[in-house]
Amino acid sequence: MELLAQKMIVFEVTSFSEQQAVLRKIKKIAKENVGLIALDTMTMYYRLEQATSNETVLRHRLANQALALLGLARKHSLATVITNQVYADVGTGQVLPVAGYILDTLSAIVLQFKRSDSERRCAILKNLRTSTREEYTYFKITDRGLVDV
Repeated sequence: MELLAQKMIVFEVTSFSEQQAVLRKIKKIAKENVGLIALDTMTMYYRLEQATSNETVLRHRLANQALALLGLARKHSLATVITNQVYADVGTGQVLPVAGYILDTLSAIVLQFKRSDSERRCAILKNLRTSTREEYTYFKITDRGLVDV
């Protein structure tokens, strides 16, 4: 584990603009023995800027960031993992991704987690490039970790 930690580069961003700048830095180092890029909660700062910025401009900036990652992944054969936030639509009760389906549209695979009842969760795998069929599995979160149910 220590060896893995020594090979990791972690960027902690504090704004949507800084996230864009970090993506530019990643572009410069991507060809140097990088195998995975993980971007946790890509829409967090997008969501924070929604109240003060033009929605169309924000969506365009988010799409450009996602496209930059996709371009790096293809050019350098990198795996990329992006997590997204969701929200509950007050009118419909539906749980929806922040920024709509921008990230889904640009993704090959989407892994979605839902609460199915008080104890069980459902993981839904959507392979958007090769299949219209979704695959499901149910699990519980316990003190021992994830348990298949």
